[in-house]
Amino acid sequence: MAVQLVRFVDDPPKTDFIRVELGSYEERRSHYVRLAQGAAMRDVLNVLLAQAQTGRDVARESGA
Repeated sequence: MAVQLVRFVDDPPKTDFIRVELGSYEERRSHYVRLAQGAAMRDVLNVLLAQAQTGRDVARESGA
């Protein structure tokens, strides 16, 4: 996994993105997230990680 702050040359100012690369080297996929979305993800992840560390109930999704 890799995470980078990205600014495309032709984009207007202040349109930075967070690029998240997932997968193996050969099958890597890039996902682009706007900064505001990244901040919302951070907030949710902080809550979920805190719940997991304290042993609280964590909602689990099944693949079914």
